[in-house]
Amino acid sequence: MKYDAPRTVAFLQAYLREAVAHQPARTPQEELRSQVAPRSTSTAVTPPPVDPRASKVWTQQEIADFYRACIQGKFKSAQAEKERIEHEINVAVSEGRVR
Repeated sequence: MKYDAPRTVAFLQAYLREAVAHQPARTPQEELRSQVAPRSTSTAVTPPPVDPRASKVWTQQEIADFYRACIQGKFKSAQAEKERIEHEINVAVSEGRVR
């Protein structure tokens, strides 16, 4: 087996030149849009709105208790309630309302 690194580099560079030459030109806006805008999926779920006046300060223990209850299946018949509480916890974390 012959290890010919310069030949391999030349081959790969030629391949990349050809690949770039055959790509359609995209405007900077199209390129940016493809990087920023996620594609929507049918499985996307919009979380329920949180009352902005609700500014409950959550404790680590309350959050742990909630997720423990989820694991134990206590929210199997109350999926909407589980999602609402989880959303409230996420908002509280992002707003720094967790002790």
